[in-house]
Amino acid sequence: MIGKSQSIWNESMATGIPIIDEDHRLFCTLTAAMHDVADGAPTNPHHASELCDMLLAYLIGHFYREEMAMTAAGQPFYEVCSHKARHDEFLEKAERKIAAVKLGSPSSLDWLANMGERWITGHIPFCDKKVFPHMPLRSFDLRPLHVLAIEALKVRH
Repeated sequence: MIGKSQSIWNESMATGIPIIDEDHRLFCTLTAAMHDVADGAPTNPHHASELCDMLLAYLIGHFYREEMAMTAAGQPFYEVCSHKARHDEFLEKAERKIAAVKLGSPSSLDWLANMGERWITGHIPFCDKKVFPHMPLRSFDLRPLHVLAIEALKVRH
């Protein structure tokens, strides 16, 4: 069951890039699931940890997809760096909260879900929608997120 965040996604958020819009819909679904678990929906005790693992893989893979696409499309270096800096800041906050969830802090999961909602309603319409619709589709890597996440981790270290 999708929780209260299901309504966050609407087609006005669409970038016109199918793979990016698919990724963003998945983020909405993960955020909804985090809300459900944080709100006490019946679940496996390890569900919060598993959701956090999925979220981390999603963020790493999706951010890598966006940054590679901007570079492939020849976006100005300062724009790529600025976008990446926003991603890095969000990822750093998410990693700290994910660590807290794994240590048993239920309020951290709710905080993470709320942070995800703010990202969805802030970054996607005001940053992604300004950049991606003007880029050629061939700029976007269509491989699955988990493949991109593994590659991104190799590049990061």
